[in-house]
Amino acid sequence: MIKGSPRAEGNTATMADIFEKGTSENNNIVTEIVLKDKIIGDCRGCAICQQNGGKCVQDDDMNEIYDEMHKADVIVLACPVYFYTWPSLMKRMIDRTFAIEDYMDKKVFYLLSAAATRKETNVQTMIKCFRHYIRASEKMKVKRAVLYLLMIQEKHRM
Repeated sequence: MIKGSPRAEGNTATMADIFEKGTSENNNIVTEIVLKDKIIGDCRGCAICQQNGGKCVQDDDMNEIYDEMHKADVIVLACPVYFYTWPSLMKRMIDRTFAIEDYMDKKVFYLLSAAATRKETNVQTMIKCFRHYIRASEKMKVKRAVLYLLMIQEKHRM
């Protein structure tokens, strides 16, 4: 499970914890990666990773994430919707997975997300981004993708 929220106790974290508990109770092993606790540089766009078997030239915490994603059968991305799409923590990690897209075949992807909105249109960009990400490359042959989205309807105070 890759948690991409800057808030450790937010709505997305709560959803992720419940999902993780249910997964563990069904005898699955869950590895939790909290992106706010990691040092991950921006993708440099050099594409050297595409020439050397998926090894990024940067030596940072993304190497641990690559290893965990490679081992996983299921990849859960848990993050809130910020300004219609991924928060920067998740976007940075996603950009860096360009290095390993050749090794992402047959993965099952889940997206757990919360949004403080009443309008479904405010989360459509996030949904499209998720769908495009898991189909980003012809090499990524995703078995299944599931989206869980919690829309929180806050009452406005006058």
